[in-house]
Amino acid sequence: MGFIIAGAAILGSILGLIWLKDWLESVALQRIVHHEFTARLAVAGAVMVLAGLLIAGKDILKALGLIAGGT
Repeated sequence: MGFIIAGAAILGSILGLIWLKDWLESVALQRIVHHEFTARLAVAGAVMVLAGLLIAGKDILKALGLIAGGT
C-alpha cells in the first residue's frame, strides 16, 4: 500500500507543477516541468503505483483463495 501512496504522491506533485506552470506562466517552472529528471520521476512514480497494485493484487487473490498462499 505504501508503494501506491508514494507513487501517487509523486505523480500528483508533477501534475501540480504542470498546472502551476500553466497558471503562473512561469519560465522557471516550465524548465523544471520539461526537465529530464522530472520525466524520470514520473516514470518512477508510475512504476511504484504498478508495483503496489501487483503486491496488493497478490494479497487479494490469496484472500479470495484463488491462488495458494505460501510463506
